[in-house]
Parts: sequence; structure tokens; C-alpha cells
Amino acid sequence: DYEQHYFTLRDDPAWADDLRRLAAYDLVANNTDRKGGHVLAGDDGSLWAIDNALCFHHQFKVRTVIWDFAGDVIEEDLIADLQRLVADGPSDQLAGLLGTFERDALVVRARALAEAGRLPDDPSGRRIPWPLV
Repeated sequence: DYEQHYFTLRDDPAWADDLRRLAAYDLVANNTDRKGGHVLAGDDGSLWAIDNALCFHHQFKVRTVIWDFAGDVIEEDLIADLQRLVADGPSDQLAGLLGTFERDALVVRARALAEAGRLPDDPSGRRIPWPLV
């Protein structure tokens, strides 16, 4: 449903856990273009996150509209996933697509998020892509 996107889903508690996980993904993957229209509700109740390959750069450049969950505690199962990524590194499939700097930065971001235990905020107010949708 293309009428459903991040800005229509964010206030519905049924989507909150999925959106928090997506916020964590954007931070770890260093997504530089998460617009509201890149978050879609599937007819089957699944959340679709559309990416356009602007992720995984080694320099921190994150740009996302998903800041509404800043300060929220990260669920224990996601912390465990992040810790596993730190301990084991990315999967062979993903690692094969990334350079050394990108792989190392991915692990650093995962470690920082796991250690923080909460989704960060954006005090600069500049880490939002344009246009928003």
C-alpha cells in the first residue's frame, strides 16, 4: 500500500518494534537516504524497507527520517544480534560486497549501538534526507 509510509505508520503502536529495528539497521548500515516513502506496509502485515545502495560507507553519513524513537531502549534480542555481528563480523555474503574499511566501520557502529543500549538522537538536526518522502 503506497499510501502507507513511515509518516503514517510511526504513530501506530503495532509498527513500533519493527520501526525501532529499522532505525537500528539504518544506524549500523550507515544508511544515507532513508526517506519516509522508503518504509512501506505490506498487505501481509510486513514492513518493507526500500534501500537504494546508499549504505555501508566507512565515514559516518547517516541520513534517516526515523528519529522518533531516539532514547528508546534496544530490545535484548537485537542487542544479542549486534553483539554477534561484533564477535563474528558480517556474513561471508555481505563481507564479500564490502571493502575492508566498510566492514570495519560496520562492526564499530554495531559495537557502539550495542554498548549504548538505546537508539541515539540527532542533536544536530541535520541527519535527515530531503525530500522527506
